[in-house]
Amino acid sequence: MDLAISTTTGIGFLLVAALTLWLFHRALRKSYWVLSVGVAWMLLQAFLASSGFYAVPFGTPPRFGLAIGPAVVFALFLVFSSVGMKLAQQADLRALTLVHFVRLPVELLLHRLADEGGVPSVMTWEGRNFDIVMGLSAPIMAWWAFRSARLPKRVLVVWNVLGLLLLLNVVVHGVLSAPSPFQQFHLGAEFALLRSPFIWLPSVIVPLVLFGHVLALRKLTRSGSTE
Repeated sequence: MDLAISTTTGIGFLLVAALTLWLFHRALRKSYWVLSVGVAWMLLQAFLASSGFYAVPFGTPPRFGLAIGPAVVFALFLVFSSVGMKLAQQADLRALTLVHFVRLPVELLLHRLADEGGVPSVMTWEGRNFDIVMGLSAPIMAWWAFRSARLPKRVLVVWNVLGLLLLLNVVVHGVLSAPSPFQQFHLGAEFALLRSPFIWLPSVIVPLVLFGHVLALRKLTRSGSTE
């Protein structure tokens, strides 16, 4: 069964992916090499999705995992390497916190995508996805943590850990919804996240959100400050 997803929804995902990369670029104090790598990765993923690479459901390993796996591994390698430590020291913690605001429009778009039959409802707030909490709270945390001395640093640490757990929940349900031998949540139509520009959610937005949390935690636990 073919999907009938509105152009508005597709443009929305494109804009949110671009916004996420731009905010992350700003959080790293305008690191242009990160921006360049991010744009190149976005173009590669758009090409693969448009060519039908991700439409093969039972490849070994499952091809949907290749959309998110390499970017996540690369992000974690950078974070836990000496390069990652330099990035953590360089990063603007307030801006890293604000990056998570993108999770609000992502959740709104996922809900619309579910209404249009592109993803199962389990991936929205009507199902088991509570990630909208991070999108709503990110601006509040950025203001509270950096404009008020009353918020202890450990609150920001707990908030980032909670964000990681909510992100893991989203990723698990996304993997279980994608066509593969592990699929648990089935659709009558094609899984939209295998298409462009929706492929940018697992391949670009999720890794950058993960990168933001881990960089922030590394900065908080190593530097002892919220500067």
